[in-house]
Amino acid sequence: MFTEIVFGKIFWDYRGLPFNLGGRINLLYCFFWGIAAVVWLKKLYPLFSGWIERIPMRTGKIVTWCLVAFMCVGISVSTLVLARGNARAHHREASNGIERLLDEHFPDSRLKQIYPNGKAAGN
Repeated sequence: MFTEIVFGKIFWDYRGLPFNLGGRINLLYCFFWGIAAVVWLKKLYPLFSGWIERIPMRTGKIVTWCLVAFMCVGISVSTLVLARGNARAHHREASNGIERLLDEHFPDSRLKQIYPNGKAAGN
């Protein structure tokens, strides 16, 4: 719902599959992800947790903050790119340098490569 409201894009649509709820939720996928969550919590998490606990505290904090910074930059760029793609879809011209830079580096053809399942909301 968030991406549909903010960016005018839908990234998954289950309307063509059985057991869908409004095209947004599929009960078969819910079942699969439920099993995957149980396996993760019972089997994989304890294994990974043991490995993580072996990392020295100082190193762990540095690595964690580097990953947080990397994710924040990635999320920010993705947000700007999707917002600009939505503006282009509504025929809004670039009004500043950042928008021109986004248009140059992330044209609609590249957005289709990056987000192949993304389609305009309402279609």
